[in-house]
Amino acid sequence: MKPIRFEEANKDFRHKTNKDVKVGSVKNVKLTTCYINGVYVSCWALSLVEKIRVLFGRKIWLGTKSGCVQPPVWLGINNPFKPNKS
Repeated sequence: MKPIRFEEANKDFRHKTNKDVKVGSVKNVKLTTCYINGVYVSCWALSLVEKIRVLFGRKIWLGTKSGCVQPPVWLGINNPFKPNKS
């Protein structure tokens, strides 16, 4: 998976040295986010191989770097900026 830019994005995360950050197994990427109501939202795209693997039961894992506690996080497939049309 790789983080992708999206219309509502208003913040980019980079390493303190102004170099791109390693995000998961992807090196030298900029993590584009939208900060709204105390939450950072990012958008991720799966490669074709990853889509096939998920379709056949491969799990999606979430890693969050923080201090001693697990911060609240969520994963979803619906765009949080648009009404959900179920």
